[in-house]
Amino acid sequence: VYANVKERTYELLKGHDLAQKIFGQKGKIDDVMERLPTTFAAKEWREQYREFLNFDTLTERLRNTNFVSNEFMDINGEWRLSRFIVKSRDTQGNVVDVLYVVRDITEEKLRELMYQKQLKASMEDAQRANISKTAFLQRMSHDIRTPMNAIIGFTSLAATHIDNQEQVLDYLKKISTSSQHL
Repeated sequence: VYANVKERTYELLKGHDLAQKIFGQKGKIDDVMERLPTTFAAKEWREQYREFLNFDTLTERLRNTNFVSNEFMDINGEWRLSRFIVKSRDTQGNVVDVLYVVRDITEEKLRELMYQKQLKASMEDAQRANISKTAFLQRMSHDIRTPMNAIIGFTSLAATHIDNQEQVLDYLKKISTSSQHL
């Protein structure tokens, strides 16, 4: 669709039967823009699509760029990419004419959604592995720290009671038990 933003008129350059039926060949933008979302977009995508088609904000959205795009799911469950492309500007840089094009992106979008799903599953796997690793390290740290504390403590006690052979032998047995546990 070729559209004059200033005059709010359009001309259908090419379109499938339903687009031709809604647009006709030429007309006023305001007469058709409200019907497009309910005719083409799936219910949950209609409001976003309606905002995208809003000609009152189009000039501002195109102020510093040559196009704006919107992805939406149509009423048949297929994905579409709609785009306003600046065709001409006035001497102040304001948009005068645009092309409005819609392209079927179902295959690309389904591939993207599949990759996102795989990425999410990989992230969840990594998070589970990280939780398991953390729990393992906490248990191992405790299992190492407890006998090490006993070995260090009994070694220190044995050193302070070096003259008491019976006490030192008791400490050595406990050190040996802790070492075996470790």
